[in-house]
Amino acid sequence: MNVADDNVDADVQGYTPFALYVWGRGCQDSPAMNSTIQATAQDLKGIAVFGTMDGDTNNLTVLEYDIDNYPSVLVFKDGSLVDRFSGNLSKKALERRILTSVNSPSRQSDLHSGGVSYTTMNAKMNKALSTHEPKMLPYNHLELNDDTAYKAKNEYRYLVIDSWKRDCNPCRSMDSILPKMAWDLRGYVVFGRLNMDDNAGMILDYKVMRFPTLLVFKNGYLVGIHVGFTPKEQLEEEILGYL
Repeated sequence: MNVADDNVDADVQGYTPFALYVWGRGCQDSPAMNSTIQATAQDLKGIAVFGTMDGDTNNLTVLEYDIDNYPSVLVFKDGSLVDRFSGNLSKKALERRILTSVNSPSRQSDLHSGGVSYTTMNAKMNKALSTHEPKMLPYNHLELNDDTAYKAKNEYRYLVIDSWKRDCNPCRSMDSILPKMAWDLRGYVVFGRLNMDDNAGMILDYKVMRFPTLLVFKNGYLVGIHVGFTPKEQLEEEILGYL
C-alpha cells in the first residue's frame, strides 16, 4: 500500500507488524529494492503488512524518524518502532530481518544489514550443545500432525517444521538431509515433518503455498520461512541465522 505523511500514523497503529519502506527517486538502490519489497510482501502476506512511501514528497515522516539514507525500512510492532535499517538487501535477508525484529525486539543489537551474525549463532549453538545433554530434546525427525505440531511449537524453544506433500520431488530430496540436520543440531533445535496432504491447519494459518516449506519457530513464534530444497550446509547456516 502507498503511505503518506497524513496517514502513516494510522497505518502504524492499525497494522501489526507493519514494515514501512521509504525510497528516494534519486537513489540508485531504490529500483532494485522496490522489487525485493514487493516479493517479500507477497511471501509474508498474512504475517506482516508492508507500506511504501516516497521520501522525497513526505518530509514530515523523514524528519520525525530521522531518515537520512535511502532506501530505508522501518519495522513497527504494536505501534512502536522495533527496528530500522537501510540499503539494498536480498529478499532472504530482508525477510529474515523483519521476522526476527518483530519476534525478538530485545535482540536488535545482534542484527545487521545482512541478518543475524552466523558466527554469533554458531558460537551460541556450540555453547548450548556443551551445556545440554542431547537426550533432553528429541533428536529424531518427529512425525507431526496438526495437533502435535501446534503443541510442539509451544513446547520447544527452537522448532523447524518441514511441510511436505507426497507428490513433491523436492520434498523427497529434503527428506534425505533433514534427519542428518536433526542429529547435527540435537540438543538445540528440534525438527519435525508435517504432511500437508492430511493436515490443512498449518497451510491455512501460515499461508503455505509451495513445497517443501520449512517453518522456523522460536518460543512459539514464527521467525523464519524457507521454501524449496537447499543443500545441507547452506540450509543449516540459514536456520541458525533465524535463531
